[in-house]
Amino acid sequence: MPETHPPRFGAHALRMAYALFSGTGMAWQPLFALFLARSGIGPERTGFLVGLFSAVMVAGQFLWCPVADRLGRRRVLLGASLASTVALLGIWLRLDYWFVFAWVIVYGLVFSPINPLLDSLALDYVERARVVPYSHLRLGASFGTIYAPFLVGGLIHGGDMRLMFVFAAVTTALGGAMVLALRQRDASPSPEAPPLLRGLKDVLQKRGLAPFLGCVALLQVATQSIWIHYSSLLAELGAPSTFIGRALALDGVCELPFLFLAPLFVRRLGLARIFVGSGVLYVLRLYLYAEVRSPMAALAVELLQGGSFALNWMASVEIVNRLVPPTWRATGQGLLSIAYYGVGAFLGSVWSGYLLGYGGMSFMFRCNAVLALLAIFAGARMLRAYVRIETSDGERDPRPGVQDVIGT
Repeated sequence: MPETHPPRFGAHALRMAYALFSGTGMAWQPLFALFLARSGIGPERTGFLVGLFSAVMVAGQFLWCPVADRLGRRRVLLGASLASTVALLGIWLRLDYWFVFAWVIVYGLVFSPINPLLDSLALDYVERARVVPYSHLRLGASFGTIYAPFLVGGLIHGGDMRLMFVFAAVTTALGGAMVLALRQRDASPSPEAPPLLRGLKDVLQKRGLAPFLGCVALLQVATQSIWIHYSSLLAELGAPSTFIGRALALDGVCELPFLFLAPLFVRRLGLARIFVGSGVLYVLRLYLYAEVRSPMAALAVELLQGGSFALNWMASVEIVNRLVPPTWRATGQGLLSIAYYGVGAFLGSVWSGYLLGYGGMSFMFRCNAVLALLAIFAGARMLRAYVRIETSDGERDPRPGVQDVIGT
């Protein structure tokens, strides 16, 4: 369909949507365990509710992303935004365990498709408009990790912590408004498109997809220790709480230059080498965390966030986009989110907790550095065997410069 706005308008709207939806998660998820504890919910039940949210997100993405490929990605994303806004405000009704239990299920189901569907819309836009690369659209998500913690911290300081859910509801509603402003109609399914279940089966059987997602999940098992224990590492090294808060906000700042330069890296190196190279930086990062002896040294290691996470996620999204047919793009991105933020994050939390209890912080990071190295080695072998990503501008066949999957 022809654009109803100048081509750059869609890019700006998508960046704003990324910033707003990213701010939604950063507004409450890092503080959810503390919120539950202050609400009188015990540590065992708190741990269960946090894990339940991850499990529900996996189920929701597996359910909604294939449906979005048939009903329309933008349509489902708008519906998820509206439902998530209402659900976030629902936390004000009650604060007993069983109500929060039900709230986690409802909110997890309606919020789960937002991130993979936003990635899918961004990839649709890149393919259609051809004016900006995917990594430049995702710059907005890094801004979300910067502004939300500072604003929410001031909002709830000395007040009701439920205000962070109000903040998240506002950013979710505004994010939906940005998606609505795109005014991009969803493409109608082709009459030759297979039924939903058969199409999902075809995607899962796509050559190279399952092995790659397995490598992604294994890498996340190793690196999950960074996301859940970095603040504990800083505290163990004697960092004050103000230092820890600023250190966490540094992540988004570190990602910006790498995402901005990502198109240059793709042209020079190709996505497969970027995936492997960023994984090697993850290995180095984990090893250095095991060796640091001061908060400033740990902060210096955190500067690798952009070269490890930002580039690795960008490469993963683009590689899956090549392995999956365009008609099932949201399904492919949903499966990537499941592997990364679902299976990998859950197993990584359990695995890292075991290692931490067995041998301490340094032992945990050293073991995970070895595991990350194995994941990257497996990923390199798989990509060499199944996928050839040339040093192009990231466009999909039949445009010149890209060979999707060997043998297809």
